[in-house]
Amino acid sequence: MKINAGEIKVGMLLEYKNDLWQVLKTQHVKPGKGGAFAQVEMKSLNKSTKLNERFRSNESVEKASLEDVTYNYLYSDEEKLFFIEPKSFEQIELAKNLVGEKSKLLMENLEVTISFYNDKPVSLELPKNITCIIKTTDAALKGQTMEVYDSFDRANFKVKVSDFFGSGSYISQNTIQNHLARLQPKQKKENSFKNFHGNFNVEYEGDYLKSSLFQTSGDFIALGYNQSTNNFENSIDPLSSFFNDSQFGNKYLVNPYFYVGSGEDYFMSFNPNNSFGIDTFTNQNSSDYGFSLNFNPVASGGNNNGVENLQFILGTNYEENKFLNSTSSGVFATGDMSNTNFTGLKYKKNISDELTFIGSGFAGYTYIDKAANSYINSSTPILTSSFTLGLAKSNFIKEKQNIGFFINQPQRVENGNINLRLPTSSDRDRTVTYSNLNVDLEPDARQINFDILFNKIITESSNLSANLTHVQNGDHSNGSKNQNFISLFYKKTF
Repeated sequence: MKINAGEIKVGMLLEYKNDLWQVLKTQHVKPGKGGAFAQVEMKSLNKSTKLNERFRSNESVEKASLEDVTYNYLYSDEEKLFFIEPKSFEQIELAKNLVGEKSKLLMENLEVTISFYNDKPVSLELPKNITCIIKTTDAALKGQTMEVYDSFDRANFKVKVSDFFGSGSYISQNTIQNHLARLQPKQKKENSFKNFHGNFNVEYEGDYLKSSLFQTSGDFIALGYNQSTNNFENSIDPLSSFFNDSQFGNKYLVNPYFYVGSGEDYFMSFNPNNSFGIDTFTNQNSSDYGFSLNFNPVASGGNNNGVENLQFILGTNYEENKFLNSTSSGVFATGDMSNTNFTGLKYKKNISDELTFIGSGFAGYTYIDKAANSYINSSTPILTSSFTLGLAKSNFIKEKQNIGFFINQPQRVENGNINLRLPTSSDRDRTVTYSNLNVDLEPDARQINFDILFNKIITESSNLSANLTHVQNGDHSNGSKNQNFISLFYKKTF
């Protein structure tokens, strides 16, 4: 069929120079002098060669006569796509390189149009509208957008950058779900064994091993499964009497850069004397790991003016395909190993026989490992911090009644930026323009948790606890409403 060159469009098949050509690009030009013309880029379907040709707008070209047949998509293998004609049930196969990027949108039973030239399939057209399912999206970086080019409809559209990021850097202890979970009855069983080599403690929930801890004689080495091996954290008496769940109490002193909680975490501590020690951890897949050096300026024992419970921490951790326990995916993926160097301070002091002070503070710098072909172009070192201050009073008003006041700031980004290189536009020739977007990671507020804890020992085998928590600026967001939680716990040992 003859058409004027001015009617040539992308995707058309032309018969030219004894070959069949598919139009890749076309540009219609009307110069100031001379006649209008069409500059056409074509690809041979038989030889896989390209040709740039100029046609006068009124020049006739031969549009290939094609036979269009409707098929349904069946399945694919490594090299071919398979289709069936719904009336005759005749099956045909097409090479994937013939279909190109369109093959990514094929779904089982999808109705497509296949064009034949001299009984040979030469092209495939998708329906105008295709319904797709987005399986997963994560959220962060609110309000930022980028433009994406649709090569089928030749149009730009905006998407949110937040659709590609997710954060899990701090899982708050003060949520309704966590508080209610602590109220649910659990069938716990604890076993303790002691011999010449050391102590072995095992805790079960039903038939499930929840945690275990082995400490050699003299506490030189400690090995733990889902339980911290740091003696400083595990010896918070008289604070331990406040909590039915020891792990809840230890949250005030735990190292926030040891990202644990997946259910399969392993710890080891080496403490040759009371002046220094080494802590390590890793998860089940060994994808995240870290270690810290712990220094006690004055060893326990003797007259040390109450500083026996002062500890300095220096350490580092490594995270696979994430940073600060935050994951990103796709074009925003991070590299194999991001690193954080951190320092911290822990302090406990018995002001009197009945009054104890605790405090801890941590800060660290995170260096993001850049992945190849990622939109994350660069980043500054990311500074984060956290702290806890608290007082605990035993024999409050009456004997065997204890009360505690704690102020806690969860881990927060204090300074840091990520530079993103995002596609922002494209022209009709599908040339994409990129722009730089600098994202400030510091949140607009600071979360502060206020805890009041009360415990009353009723008998040797039972006690009653209460917890009042007030949360300001949850998730370090200025838009978060203040939250209040009240929990009551009763524990009875049989």
